[in-house]
Amino acid sequence: MHSSLRSLALAASLVAPTPPRDDPPPSAAPIVSLAGTVVSATTEPSQCLTIGLRPGVAYECGGLRVAYPLPTITTLNTPRTPTLVYRSTHATPAPIVRAWVTRPSGAPVPSTVTVRLDVAGAPRATHTYPGSLWASTTPQQVASTFDAHIANLE
Repeated sequence: MHSSLRSLALAASLVAPTPPRDDPPPSAAPIVSLAGTVVSATTEPSQCLTIGLRPGVAYECGGLRVAYPLPTITTLNTPRTPTLVYRSTHATPAPIVRAWVTRPSGAPVPSTVTVRLDVAGAPRATHTYPGSLWASTTPQQVASTFDAHIANLE
């Protein structure tokens, strides 16, 4: 893992519905947890939709996969066929950062929840979700990705 990628920050903010004039604005910030999450540059192919386009070529995990078998060779009396594999998702790295966001107990249901991903101290992605997803205080998982080329992390 690149050393700058170790410096990740994920922050969330709640936008509460407009309170009546005599009520103070809510002060409870959402709880963001990266515990138990994995920052990965790729997704396990078994978890993706794969569509074969032609022999050796497929759409997989949001990108193109091309497999080209080389001539079979025999080593130690065992035939082996090495294969060159190209994945476009490896050519353009976009790590996925997942986190759990929890609305604090007692905080009003927000109208929106905004999540911002900072990498090496610089903002890289912002996503806004409907607050109705946080109607209960059950943690909700969010995911964000960023272009590692632009962040100079390849």
